[in-house]
Amino acid sequence: MKKRLMAALLAAVLGTGVLAGCGGGSDSGSAAAPAAESQESTEPAAEAAAPADNGEVKKIIVTWVHYAGVGSDMQAVTDAVNEITIPEIGVEVEFMPMSINDTMTKYSTYIASGERMDCMLLLFQDPLQYYNNGSLEPLNDLLDTYGQTIKGLAEEFPITATAADGNIYGFAPVDQYYGTQGCVYLKGKYADVVTLNEDPDHVYTMDELGEIFAQVKAAYPEVYPYNVVGNGINASNIPGLFSGGFVTDNMGSGVHSGVLMGTDSTTIVDLFETEEYYNYLKTVKEWFDAGYILPDAATTDSTGTDLLNSDVTATALTAFNPIVYADEIANMGEGTIPLKTTVPYYASTAAGLVTWTIPVTAQEPEAAMKFYNLVYSNADLMNTIMWGIEGKHFVKTDEEGVIAFPEGVDASNSGYYNTFGVWGDRRDQYVWDPIAGKEPNEAYTALTMANKTKAGIGNYQFDTSAFTGQLANIDTVLNQYLPTLETGSAPDLDDAYNKFISALKSAGIDTIIAENQKQLDAYLEANGIQ
Repeated sequence: MKKRLMAALLAAVLGTGVLAGCGGGSDSGSAAAPAAESQESTEPAAEAAAPADNGEVKKIIVTWVHYAGVGSDMQAVTDAVNEITIPEIGVEVEFMPMSINDTMTKYSTYIASGERMDCMLLLFQDPLQYYNNGSLEPLNDLLDTYGQTIKGLAEEFPITATAADGNIYGFAPVDQYYGTQGCVYLKGKYADVVTLNEDPDHVYTMDELGEIFAQVKAAYPEVYPYNVVGNGINASNIPGLFSGGFVTDNMGSGVHSGVLMGTDSTTIVDLFETEEYYNYLKTVKEWFDAGYILPDAATTDSTGTDLLNSDVTATALTAFNPIVYADEIANMGEGTIPLKTTVPYYASTAAGLVTWTIPVTAQEPEAAMKFYNLVYSNADLMNTIMWGIEGKHFVKTDEEGVIAFPEGVDASNSGYYNTFGVWGDRRDQYVWDPIAGKEPNEAYTALTMANKTKAGIGNYQFDTSAFTGQLANIDTVLNQYLPTLETGSAPDLDDAYNKFISALKSAGIDTIIAENQKQLDAYLEANGIQ
């Protein structure tokens, strides 16, 4: 669903709500602030308060990543940030705005040319590659000296990235929630025609979902209840509803390198060869034949969001957590029903989605770490960077931790609006909807962290660096077969399925899984996990 792609990458696949804040009644990732790569402030700069330590103020350059442009109040917010950082730690911050696309292409060039960046944010890039080629400073000593808050949080949450040599080379924000739970969201307009379990935590089986789809179809013959389209199924995401109906862990790599099934297993399997997956395909085929799926689902150019908004379909497929739930209510309307399809659980999450680093071109690495540590320990600083200036860019509501836009301001005209939630300890981040507030997020996290997969204990990551070619070949097979298989569109399911499995084996999936198992076994042994 294209409209929520940024958020869904952290919510449905990563089980994290990392990139997108929950915007007041709208899709937070889609509204653009007035665009300009740099702006001159029309307000006087904040006066520097007395710096900490020996009285010397160190200046750092911090990348500020966006995809909606830079608003006119960037300098005013920078001044507000420095009103906190200068007296607290003797550090002056200068933000370096960069579009997310530029970070993908320019960081390496900047580092090679000696361009100064003291704090560098990597999004959707593999930070280990930067570390291995000598672009990143090892952070162990800096954390020991200046990063005590971050070190303490890392003992509780999987936020640090560590290389094989034992060096920490980056860290992620503490997320608002951790873990995932499969879910199908049903538009509230169909609630009166379906029979639901009275327990809000009930886990729906595939058969129960089929019964609900049948009830929707009987009452609304023109509607296709199961909202799945081929252009939304590919190798870059976990396939279809299966991922939401079964507890799986792809160990931060992807389904192309095998999965753990359930929270107790230490045996990596080819997901697509499992009995559970084949039975899932059979069910989807039955749904297609019964008219629960759009007839041209495999080939349509329409997105799932478009079909849902036009009432062609009735559901949305994503994860359940407080933030996504609030987002789905905003998108689908009041009365949206979450049909939970798994228990809450925590699986190993992918590295490199959001990683704060200190590149070798940093001129003030100590000051950079002081700044990082303050962002993680000072909620006012974190929320200022995230949402701007209170009274100008947001106002607090009667609900604790909940904000709204000031009168006359919205996402389209605010002078500072960037929903990339990449800063510090996000448990204290202001939200736009009380459903996504701190209390429900912490309750949800407590459930998932008490139900970890074996790879999720310690956050095992499969090192795929030696297998990029083979994985690309497997992805080609997935992209070829999944849109037809997972929409139920194959005229002969068994024939298409057997060809699919044969193609995966020819592409080398068994070899990849064997290597993944070897690495996992070593990890489990080293960490005493049985």
